[in-house]
Amino acid sequence: MRRTAPPLQGIEAFVVAAGAPSFRVAADRLALSPSAFTRRIQSLEGFVGARLFDRAAGTSSLTEAGQAYREEVEPAIEAIRAATARLRSPPTRSVRVMASQSFAISWLLPRSPEYQAQSGQAIDLVLSRDLSLLRLGRADVAVANGPADFGGLSYERLLELDGAPVSAPALADGRGPPRTLEELRGHTLLSVQTPQDLWPSWLARAGAAEPVGGPGMVFETLTLMYEAAANGLGIAVAVPTVADRYLEAGRLRPCFPLQAATGADYNLVYASEAVRRRPPVRAFATWMKRQAEGSGARFGQLLQQAGAA
Repeated sequence: MRRTAPPLQGIEAFVVAAGAPSFRVAADRLALSPSAFTRRIQSLEGFVGARLFDRAAGTSSLTEAGQAYREEVEPAIEAIRAATARLRSPPTRSVRVMASQSFAISWLLPRSPEYQAQSGQAIDLVLSRDLSLLRLGRADVAVANGPADFGGLSYERLLELDGAPVSAPALADGRGPPRTLEELRGHTLLSVQTPQDLWPSWLARAGAAEPVGGPGMVFETLTLMYEAAANGLGIAVAVPTVADRYLEAGRLRPCFPLQAATGADYNLVYASEAVRRRPPVRAFATWMKRQAEGSGARFGQLLQQAGAA
């Protein structure tokens, strides 16, 4: 039978060389002599029938064909490494969860001790929004903003995000917080990169007839946005989970009693259906759904309490 895949040693050498400044450095990383390393690359080039590297003056760079090949095979070799590492490691009762920094620090980590005590398993946290890490086997499940199709990965909705306009008790410019939708006009509206379009989506669902608000500021994370709002720099849309601790501490208060959907949500996104069926992942998902339901109800209570204060 004719071989259709090149030897794994050649693929490994290619991936290492693609990320190294020279073949000599790549050879050192694999504990090979330069000549042995070069033979592996030459054997691979002979197998695929294309030149993968340009070599000159002790350096190496990928050809166009080499770059295209790297994009295809590098995720595969990383997946093989991850799968092998899991097989070689002793089984553990843990689940690897990927989440944004804001969600992890403000919501998930404070609840982790309770989860560990109830389930007897740990949460291994991965701080990232890059869902490709799921395909590479670096996380089992991710908490991700939607709506989205998540690249065909299996997912289920965790929590729909209602929102309300909030601010510090006193704004930095000396004005009081706005008390109606119309009074938002001229105030700085604070936004976040993810979820996108938080203000336009909320305003449309809150019944604003036209765009409201002055020049805005955009932050990388929800935590940064709420810190800016708590310091009086503008008005933010509070959503469940990350905003809760600011409302509890009184650093943020609802500007007026109007709560509306944002069109955004949190979802549990799984590395695969097989991973989704693993007992630790199933246990984590069940616990997360209960916690999210409670958090949504708690958010409404916090808005009422803060508004009455």
